[in-house]
Amino acid sequence: MLIIQKGLIARRRWLGACALLLALLLPVAAFCEVQPVAYRRDDTPRNGLVRVCLASLGTPRTLNIRLTAAYRVSDTEIALPAGADVTVSVHASSGQLTLSCAGQNWKLKDSVTLLRSSKQASLRIEQAKNAGEYPADLIVSVVKDGDRYALETVAYIQLEDYLYGVLSYAIAKSAPAEALKAQAILARTFVVRFVSEKESRYAGADISTDIAEA
Repeated sequence: MLIIQKGLIARRRWLGACALLLALLLPVAAFCEVQPVAYRRDDTPRNGLVRVCLASLGTPRTLNIRLTAAYRVSDTEIALPAGADVTVSVHASSGQLTLSCAGQNWKLKDSVTLLRSSKQASLRIEQAKNAGEYPADLIVSVVKDGDRYALETVAYIQLEDYLYGVLSYAIAKSAPAEALKAQAILARTFVVRFVSEKESRYAGADISTDIAEA
């Protein structure tokens, strides 16, 4: 029992240190009344959201996505169930964007937006090596890559969730609470300052995973 209590206390300290004052929660929506959780063009870290271009994915022509909860495709009637395996692909020559799930294929225009059914929903991208789940809405767009077409991905994510991911690379979870707090403050300050003073090289994003922007 003592070991369990110590583990719970350590976990609470970890979450508290990482979250800091970033408790901007959105209400959970039922799937039948799902609303975009993070998709608004004017959202910034000032209201708890950040648009992160997943530049570390490179310029793939296919993305394989596993959903942990229900999603829907914006501006369509396409509903994607929890646990679904979704593929987004672009034809290298024509630029045709295709969404595939459970044996069905949908031809789309130049982008597709996957919207969460609740703030707790997340997804995993197979091509994102060593990355965990993204608790985010996702916009996948067709872009030019030389004389061919490729995909560019932007995650609309709560700032505190983004910082969890940043901290996991920057400092060990076993670090002292004060060190975690200091690192969380540095990470948050960097993101807010970058968005306020600079412009990402990636259209539609506040910041990216491109180390050149660090």
